[in-house]
Amino acid sequence: IADTNGKISVTIRHLQEIETGAYCCGLEDTSSFNISDVILLKVFTGTWEPIVSEISGVVGNVATVPCLYTEEEKFYKKFLCKVTSRNKCTIIASSDGAVNNLQNGSVSITINNSHNFAVTLGNINKADEGEYWCGAVTVKNIKIVQVKNLTTAEGRPNGSNDTSREVLLKIWTIFRWLLFAAMAVCSASVTCYAHFAKGPVLQASK
Repeated sequence: IADTNGKISVTIRHLQEIETGAYCCGLEDTSSFNISDVILLKVFTGTWEPIVSEISGVVGNVATVPCLYTEEEKFYKKFLCKVTSRNKCTIIASSDGAVNNLQNGSVSITINNSHNFAVTLGNINKADEGEYWCGAVTVKNIKIVQVKNLTTAEGRPNGSNDTSREVLLKIWTIFRWLLFAAMAVCSASVTCYAHFAKGPVLQASK
């Protein structure tokens, strides 16, 4: 155990798979125990090579990360975390409604049924790129069921196409009225020209 500027850290050596689980950080007094944080520890055995699914999104738009679970895992608490360092995956959202807004975007959760858990990231940017883990957890066990890799590309945010259409529609409306006005002026000019072109008829005297 180490205390660095009031921050307590615990180092566990020679990890074994049995040590996978939830760990609580807190303060204990004579009558109570106040939990300040919960750490989920997942111990991998051997070489872990997950199948990674690719997800793409446009900067400024939303990106949805779907997580699918088995019949067994539907009773687990579900979560989505983002790998932020070699040994850390920061939880973005969980099925109990807890969310962690990253950057300047927003996070929303959709649970379609017991096997489907989707997290929507709003106003995504380059900082949202990276690896995300779909997980399932009980007090004694943690499963990483899927791994997603999010990439972003520059493009028009949602609504920009509608705005462009509105601008084009306004330009076309103005152009159409100008065209009608020009046609009316041309029609009047032709009528006047035809009237004056006839003029008086001169007859030669005999």
